[in-house]
Amino acid sequence: MKFKIFLILSFVVITANTAFSQKQYTIGFYNVENLFDTIHDKKKTDQEFLPTGKNQWNSEKYFNKLQHLSKVISELGSDDGPDVLGLCEIENRRVLKDLIKTPLLQKKGYEIVHYESPDVRGIDVALFYKKSIFTFVDAKKYKVKLPDKKRSATRDILLVQLANNKNDTFVFLVNHFPSRLGGIEKSNPNRRAAATILKSVFDSIITANYLSNIVMMGDFNDEPEDSSIKFVLKCNSTMGESSYNEIYNPMLDLKKKGEGTIVYKKQYELIDQFMMSNHLLFQNNKVHYVPNSVTIFKPEYIQEQNPKYKGEPFRTMAGQKYLNGYSDHFPIYMKIAY
Repeated sequence: MKFKIFLILSFVVITANTAFSQKQYTIGFYNVENLFDTIHDKKKTDQEFLPTGKNQWNSEKYFNKLQHLSKVISELGSDDGPDVLGLCEIENRRVLKDLIKTPLLQKKGYEIVHYESPDVRGIDVALFYKKSIFTFVDAKKYKVKLPDKKRSATRDILLVQLANNKNDTFVFLVNHFPSRLGGIEKSNPNRRAAATILKSVFDSIITANYLSNIVMMGDFNDEPEDSSIKFVLKCNSTMGESSYNEIYNPMLDLKKKGEGTIVYKKQYELIDQFMMSNHLLFQNNKVHYVPNSVTIFKPEYIQEQNPKYKGEPFRTMAGQKYLNGYSDHFPIYMKIAY
């Protein structure tokens, strides 16, 4: 009898140790709020972020911004920062190079994936990954054609395929959907158009390989229950291991708790989100999403301390007023076990 109890206890201990010994990747996303350099690009309307522009954007402000962002990124999700990081509201590849050269990030070994987008303001999406952990496989960009003729261009959707040293492949899709300029209802068709392209890309990947590990991330300018997410992408917000061609959105639980990544008119809105292929939900797979690991990262130093706005994201600019903060968005992260 004692021997049987010993065997049972041994099995429990071994099982528990196996579960806890699994390593984890940290995947992050951050809207960095207008990371512009101070050099004019004739192809972009970047005049407001020049030394002579209305924001009086100079080298001191720019380098303060880089140092602030690097601190947040270096602490995002782990003591060593994220292994993969999606970014939006960056002007060009130059600012990305300057960011990873900051003292807090230069030893992380980040590689950059970036394409210029046709956005009229000149802001793009990009992705960092640690070259010590992942190998670059492929990258593409997908143009989003807007139904609103007054807004002729927006950010492309960035696809990046990476592989780890065990030949597991991952597809990351970085998004920055069109804004709510003109009002939520009037601008809604623009975000639905972006979601339609994203869903088409997702479906094509799953059709080619239904076991694909896909993580979609971005500033969607819509919340989990808005139409672009709920009806166009057709996200499933319950953690049931259902059909492979469905998209799982883990953000709804955070929304139900009243959490958000931005504040608009004193209300938190959860517009920065992760979504993923259902294949990542199967906990028996060697690579899988860690349940309930999605987190909004908001240490006190990136929160506004002014009593009037206390707890809100400590932003760089409020209109044309320079606050010397971080971003008007809180970053997010999630974990993948392997």
